[in-house]
Amino acid sequence: MKKQVRNVDTHRALVKTNSNNDECEMAYLDNAADTFGIGGTAWIVETHSGKIVHIEGYSEDATSSNVLIGFAVTALDLPDSEALVLHANEGTVLGDKANTLASEKQMEPNGVIVYTDDSGGKFIETDGYIIPLTVKEAMQTFLIRRPTEHKLRTCMHVYLTSDLSWNPEEINDKEIISAEHDALI
Repeated sequence: MKKQVRNVDTHRALVKTNSNNDECEMAYLDNAADTFGIGGTAWIVETHSGKIVHIEGYSEDATSSNVLIGFAVTALDLPDSEALVLHANEGTVLGDKANTLASEKQMEPNGVIVYTDDSGGKFIETDGYIIPLTVKEAMQTFLIRRPTEHKLRTCMHVYLTSDLSWNPEEINDKEIISAEHDALI
């Protein structure tokens, strides 16, 4: 099987974050990551796709080889106490000691919207649900927890990423030329 190379900033993904709530882990919204990173113990990895990738971060310490691509679920508690089961498909399985990096680039084609309201608050909107984000150390975050069997059976399931094959190397903007730049000014 041919290995795919993905250039992402994984430095934060390689350091486990502790939250004040022992049952929860922090997930980071990452608008620069090309692929969803499934990390920590809050996830149940359901299957692996059979794909293996090499992740290159901005430094040698942030590089990983033979990383599996998988499908996983976690739970999220909304402010109104409703719980959701979140699905991340075609994500890099980073292991128990890594953090979760929620890739805006991979969620966007699945209809997930990240927006800022008039007061400056950031939110994720998906399937009619609004997930508020909190800034921690300049990063947009949300808390996740390992779902119980009861939550898996009774809570709404929300798909952050598509179950179709994800090929970030195919996502490219055209370069802005001088005349187009001048029109923006």
